[in-house]
Amino acid sequence: MYDVNLITPDALLTAFLTTRISETKAIVETLAAFMCKKEHVPQAIRAEAFVAAAKKGLNTS
Repeated sequence: MYDVNLITPDALLTAFLTTRISETKAIVETLAAFMCKKEHVPQAIRAEAFVAAAKKGLNTS
């Protein structure tokens, strides 16, 4: 699925921020799950994603 060598954390964040939740909730949730992999994604990117998730109305717990 997610290969850290092929997809950068920045690319994940960009995809997450530009995906419309009203049409693709499953994709947004999958991207959020990938960004939760702490060993691969820097804290700053995770924090930005969680703020965006909250604004989109996703459960981030």
